[in-house]
Amino acid sequence: MTMMYVFTHKGCLLDQGDEKLRELHYFLFKTAATPFIQMLQLWLFEGELHDPYNEFMVQEDKSLSKEGLEHDFNSQYWEERYTLRTQHIPNILKGHSNSLAQMILTAGKYLSVVRGCFKGHIVLPEVQPLKLDPDSLSALSKAVTKVYTFSSQVLLKMLEEQHGLSTHLRSLRRFFLLEHGDFFTQFMDIAEGELRREAKDISVTRIHSLLQLAIQTSTLANDPHKEDLSCSLASHNLIQHLHLIQSAGESANNDNDNSGRIGQLSADTLASLGTQGLKGIEALTLDYNVGWPVSILLSRRAITKYQLLNRLLFFSKHVELRVLTSWYHDQSTKHLDVRGRMSSSYCLRHRMLHFLQNFTYYMTLEVISPKGHEMHNEMEEATDMDQVIDLHEQFLDACLKECLLASQDLLKILTKLMTTCLLFADQMKRFFDENLLTDEQTKLNKVPAKTAIEKQKQSRAKANIQTEFINREASHESYQRTLSKFSNTFDTQLAEFLSKLWSASHRHHPQLLNLCVRLDYNGFYSKEFGSNSNSNSSRTVGDLNESGMSNIGVGAGLSTPINQSLNFSVDNR
Repeated sequence: MTMMYVFTHKGCLLDQGDEKLRELHYFLFKTAATPFIQMLQLWLFEGELHDPYNEFMVQEDKSLSKEGLEHDFNSQYWEERYTLRTQHIPNILKGHSNSLAQMILTAGKYLSVVRGCFKGHIVLPEVQPLKLDPDSLSALSKAVTKVYTFSSQVLLKMLEEQHGLSTHLRSLRRFFLLEHGDFFTQFMDIAEGELRREAKDISVTRIHSLLQLAIQTSTLANDPHKEDLSCSLASHNLIQHLHLIQSAGESANNDNDNSGRIGQLSADTLASLGTQGLKGIEALTLDYNVGWPVSILLSRRAITKYQLLNRLLFFSKHVELRVLTSWYHDQSTKHLDVRGRMSSSYCLRHRMLHFLQNFTYYMTLEVISPKGHEMHNEMEEATDMDQVIDLHEQFLDACLKECLLASQDLLKILTKLMTTCLLFADQMKRFFDENLLTDEQTKLNKVPAKTAIEKQKQSRAKANIQTEFINREASHESYQRTLSKFSNTFDTQLAEFLSKLWSASHRHHPQLLNLCVRLDYNGFYSKEFGSNSNSNSSRTVGDLNESGMSNIGVGAGLSTPINQSLNFSVDNR
């Protein structure tokens, strides 16, 4: 067919003036094109590929399974199940650029999904005879465009009306991106005690039951996809999770035998990352189960990105809640005369809360929420499935970048900061637990007060005992040394974090300027730290936590950028 097209169309015969010879070659061209037209018609109007001799322009890779989208991070089913054979695209179509050939591929691919998933009577595009004219492709182009538009609309309509695509996206934002805050509060109220244990000692079944109970008692009780949510306890922390994704991507690039799947890495690989002592709150990983054809959009790759965002959000909210609990403890002493001795701890707690609350606000209300609305509005204008996939990928990648998950340097410092806050909250809780129940108070509690005056006297006596005890304990050198170490460590880490944040915002991500301004809105830290922000950079969380209490991100040796596995550039300078 290509040879006949060259003879009839490139000037070899058109200028010879022999009309009969011209008609003969046109006849031969159309006859040679008949098998191609038959395969093209079957592909365009029914979504079926019948190519017994492997000569059609569209080829199918049957080794790729749609089930891989649900389990394999590196699955290329949607992109590579059906592809174009460049060498088999007729020259007559190449002369019209590859846009028409690509449209033929996409239209048939959409129809093949519709045929396999449509519930009820399938309405296929109206079949019309295709003609391949070597002088003009207008008729063929018009027919292909009509079928492409039809198949795009039918696929999107089927996914929305029969499989609830938009409701799945809404559920993911609610569960993974904490769009409904009461769900997190309910879950932590009933599961925090369990999650504070080491991950290896926690029953996943129990955590899953508590998760479902939290859903039932929150505003998500009527969510249509709540049964699709599950949870597990990862054997690696957040930074190691990113490292495993990178390893999976590199393994898939070097080897096509699916050895790069997350969850199928060897036990030795996981053990080498040093996960001993991982707490449940750090290991908790939500999962979301979807089937075909929703998995076209919500593939394992997309769900993994949601998991990364959720783990950071979940841990950030948890640390904020723990520091707030320290504030609650402080409120129990507001009637005592201890402000002078405790003012340093109050100021440090306030600085920590300022950092945690503003970072959480930045992630949820300045990154995730506006970008989610932008994605939703653009998806309503999308005309085909590939546009929807691209918009969803752009949303996730932008959130990962602007929530610092694209920079392991920033993420390491961030998790060190949060670990310092967590350790401080634990230390203050132990301090108040030990000091608010002394022997003298115990003796007073055993003496019943019979009158109101006696109750007042007893209350004043308790307050005096507590005041004296707390002031005495807070004046000890060990307490002052510990508090000073917490303060210096937090300030040093925050100075390093702000320095790298400013640098990253100027080099790569202007959006990070919003976080910089929010954390240092009045220039306090800029003036406080000045040029000495890195003078104590050698101080680490290990100084406060020699036992290695928290493992969420204080890991070493994970400096390799995650470039090809998540499809966004990584700032790891």
